[in-house]
Amino acid sequence: MQTASMLKDVYLPKITKEPKELLKFSKKVYRSIRAPLGFFAAGQLIAAMGITYLQQECLYSTILPVLEGRKGFDPPKPPSGND
Repeated sequence: MQTASMLKDVYLPKITKEPKELLKFSKKVYRSIRAPLGFFAAGQLIAAMGITYLQQECLYSTILPVLEGRKGFDPPKPPSGND
């Protein structure tokens, strides 16, 4: 894996003049970290799916019944101040 200190003296092509060379360079640099990035992307996808599922469950079990009037909502009572 290349670090920033190893890339210090590497020629970086200009994006406006040599876009193909820049793509070749980026492929060469990211080739070594392609697998970890794929694993991170897969983990992010699974986590997002789980969070979305939990949000839908919350919506269907608590919020929609209150909006449709099937379940009453009792707001918390303010403290009496006698404590």
